[in-house]
Amino acid sequence: MAGSLDSAEQNIVEALEVAAELAEHLGARAQIGGDAKANEAACEQATAKFLTLMQQVHGTMSAHTHKVSNYRPYCRSSYGAQTDASISGAKLELVRSLLREIKAVDGGDTTTVME
Repeated sequence: MAGSLDSAEQNIVEALEVAAELAEHLGARAQIGGDAKANEAACEQATAKFLTLMQQVHGTMSAHTHKVSNYRPYCRSSYGAQTDASISGAKLELVRSLLREIKAVDGGDTTTVME
């Protein structure tokens, strides 16, 4: 299993290198005054190699999709709800302390707070 994932990783690295090479060829073709037919064979070869590598990666990784397809973050965890409640509690305490300060400044008259 680890060997197949290592080979998939190596194929991805190689595919990125091929994509960079292809981008260079396409950039040379796109230059103003550049020959549109220049490096056409190299572009086709790099494209074919890239697609072959991606097909190999897909073939390798498709056997491992069950490991990630069942993953659902926080579906069985209350971490997100606890964090949200903690933040809301901190905001509530901040508002309460600000209201206490306003009451102290206004001498207990809260009608000015609502205006």
